[in-house]
Amino acid sequence: MEAIVLAGGYGGRMESFALERQKCLLPIEGKPVLGHVMESLVAAFGSVDLKIGIGFKGEQVIDYVNRNKPGKVTITYVPHLPGTEGWGIYKDMSKKT
Repeated sequence: MEAIVLAGGYGGRMESFALERQKCLLPIEGKPVLGHVMESLVAAFGSVDLKIGIGFKGEQVIDYVNRNKPGKVTITYVPHLPGTEGWGIYKDMSKKT
């Protein structure tokens, strides 16, 4: 299965919660949201080719995923430049596939 996760937003509506940490790394029940997403994908589909769109605080996302990705997940990081949020990141990802 191939999946896309966008993990590059600023989290502006989250105010102080996302100042120090990328919003996809904020915890729910003690685990970052991105960890729940990866585990759910593996539970649903087995092996997963995951493309993660990174931008704001992307180094935090890369560090977390590299330390915590399930064994049946392959990762491709797709960086995008400021100003390409939304549709722009999808265009960037289509070039990588």
